[in-house]
Amino acid sequence: MASLITRDEVQSLISQVEQEEDPRLAVKLLADRIAKLNAEGKEVPQEFIVFQNRFVKECIDASQGR
Repeated sequence: MASLITRDEVQSLISQVEQEEDPRLAVKLLADRIAKLNAEGKEVPQEFIVFQNRFVKECIDASQGR
């Protein structure tokens, strides 16, 4: 069974990426953390996937001038 990270760890990273002004940096922070969790064999919290998708969409929208 994959190990879980704590709710505090999830909230800490989510808080950090929400404060990031550049969505590209937020995507990088999330991608790095997701990769680390995968490498450690830990379960990736769904919140990380949701936020990563949100910030990727923001990057796409910004690049298209929306």
